[in-house]
This record gives sequence, C-alpha cells and structure tokens, in this order.
Amino acid sequence: MTKSRVTIIAFHFRPDEAIGGVRPENWAIWLSGDYEVTVVTRAAPSCQDEGLPYNIIRPRSVLTSLVEWLAAWRRQHRIARWGRRARPREVRKMGSGAFVYRMPCLYDFWFFSALRASLKSRPDVVIATHSPYVTLLIAVAHKMLRPTTKIMLDFRDLWTANHTTVGVPLVRNLERALERISVSKADVVTTVSRGLAEYFEDNGNGHKTLVIYNAPAQKAVSAAAPSVSFRPKANILKLVYTGTIYSGLQDPTPLLRLLSRQRGDKTSSGMKVEFLVASKNPGDLPALIEQERVGGRVRLLGPLTRAQSIALQQQADILVLLESGDPEVKGILTGKVFEYLATDKPILLLGPGEGSELHALLTSHGRLLSLEDVDGVINGASVLPKHEVIDYSKISLGQLRRAMEFLHAN
Repeated sequence: MTKSRVTIIAFHFRPDEAIGGVRPENWAIWLSGDYEVTVVTRAAPSCQDEGLPYNIIRPRSVLTSLVEWLAAWRRQHRIARWGRRARPREVRKMGSGAFVYRMPCLYDFWFFSALRASLKSRPDVVIATHSPYVTLLIAVAHKMLRPTTKIMLDFRDLWTANHTTVGVPLVRNLERALERISVSKADVVTTVSRGLAEYFEDNGNGHKTLVIYNAPAQKAVSAAAPSVSFRPKANILKLVYTGTIYSGLQDPTPLLRLLSRQRGDKTSSGMKVEFLVASKNPGDLPALIEQERVGGRVRLLGPLTRAQSIALQQQADILVLLESGDPEVKGILTGKVFEYLATDKPILLLGPGEGSELHALLTSHGRLLSLEDVDGVINGASVLPKHEVIDYSKISLGQLRRAMEFLHAN
C-alpha cells in the first residue's frame, strides 16, 4: 500500500540544535512510520542526511547564505551591545524584529527556491513550521497552486502577536493581512499551548486549532551522553540555566540578589552555591552579575551542544527557568520546560506568576520551587526532593497523530 506523502517546510532543522529545529525533526521522525516524509529546509553543507527515515531537500541559494551571514552578524552585534550594560527591567519589547523575524525579513529570499522544492516533492499534506513566517507563505502558495493539497500551519510562537517584537509600523497591517489569509487557508492550525491557541480562537479559527506540546523526544534526552562533567567538588549546590536570555524579558535579578546575600565563601549550612549558565546569547547577564557583585557565584559556560546542555541539566541540583512575567504574555510553554521535566530535578521558575501555564504545569507535577524554597535549601532549613522523570513526548506524539487525523477527516 502506497503511503501518503507529507512535506514539512522548516527553515530551522538539523543540524540546528535550537528547539525551533528540534520540533520539526521530531515530527519528521514520528510521521515517517505512517507517511513518506520529505523535509524542505535550508542548505547545510556539513550535515550528513543519509540513513534517515525521511528525505531532505536543501534548496541552495547564494543569496540566502549571504542573508544568514548578515543576520548572524546583526544578532551578535546586538548581543554584544546587551552585554555591556544592564538595561532597565521595565523594557518589555526587544524591538521591531525586522529583517530576521518580522516583515521585511531577509529570509523572504528563500521563498521561491523552497516553493519549487515543495512542489517537486508532490505531497498530499504540507506542514509549515513558523518561524520565520516565510514557511507559512510557502505552504499557502503551494495550496493555491495545488488546491487538493492539505496544509497544516504550526505556530511554535506567534507571528504578528509575538511578545518579543513589535514589527515595523508601515508594514504591520500587511503582515496582519497575510497572517489572516494564511490561517484562513490552513486546514489545521497547531500551536504549543492553550494560551497561544486562544489567540487563534479569538480570531474565529478555534474549530481548526489544536495544541501540540513542544516536548523533545525522550529518547534524545536520555541518549545525551554526559561526555563532559560539569559536577564540581562535593557540597556545592548547583543551580543551572541553559538557553538564551532576552534582555528586558527574562529577569535573573531576583536570583542574583539572593546569591549576593550569601556572605563569605560558604553559607551557614557549610554549603557553597554556584549558578551555572550555558548560553551563547546571555543578554545583559554579564552586566547584571557585575551590578549585583556575584561574579564569584555565577559561572558563564558559553555555548554548549544540545547533548552537553542536557548533561548539564542532569548534573544540576536545581534547574532555573527564566521567562517573561508580563501578564499580557499568554501561553509561554517552551520546549525547555519539557526538557527540565525529563530530569528528576526541582525547578525554580522566575517571571511567570500563578496565572501562567508554566506555573500551573510545574505545580501540577510538584516540581515548582520558589526563591524562598531555594533560600531554605541554601541555609540548611530544608532539603531538595528527587522527582520522577516525566516524558511529555508521548503526549506530543499523540497530539500530532490527532492533528493528522483531524486533517484527513476535514
């Protein structure tokens, strides 16, 4: 029996280890058992694509390669500027997001080569993963040219309502119109949380909007061999954060101030405390460390591979989760929280309050720590519990299968 063909359009994909690339890779693996899967993604000359359970098409474009280089330079320039001084913490937006996340976007040059590749794969279903938004437009263009093709638009984060960007005033209305048209053309819309799903429901698309958690495959988490040991000497309490820190959105200051109150080399319980941060984009954390005078208690490890990051998480005593505490920001349920839940560690959540999905999720599993809890552990008033590993990838796989069933039934 011939399998139906599915094409996944994902600008970010292996060997990219960011969660934006991990999500479509998981989907490609999960779907390959029931479908003939092709992934259309950007060129990556050093990546070996043989022996995979799905096909990969990497349209080559000198212009797109140049654009990626310019985008990387711009990002590093911004990161360097962030690190020189601590920004006021009331700042909520990063900026317009133009050229990388919002329109006009340099990745738009990928449109035609990726569309040709998608059409060439002759799929029955096209799945487009945002961001960048050009993947959504490619899927819609594919459907307009091949009307019998069904499309699923996956919003790992929102486009025009993204909480980290505001867009460019002169083109915001065009962006909103394109988003509205794209969602109206979709047979199924998926996103990562109930809060983000409400955005589409409020715009009249609740009948075709489904949630698929951004949980990494547990097999990948378990297989991350701790080839590098981050465990320091005994009797040191290790707090660990892995990932990007967005200045003005994620605020580690309360934890830094707690660390600054610990006088001397050891706490009253005779325990040392160390905050380990693995990030290639630490935002203004270096400046905040200097501002709070906690250089001796915070160690910046720089960028790590995904396997090393997971190994570091597994060797931690407490995992730190930083997110925006803005009550207007609904539905933040990052892939990182599911990585953290796949360990046996308690989780210190900084930012989101009781009304957030993150807070509710961690509370439901008994994994949530407050700063007061951490202070009690540091000073010997309480001990850290161990928890059961929670595998959300099975739930995500079930959600993906239900989305595919919904797609074929409608």
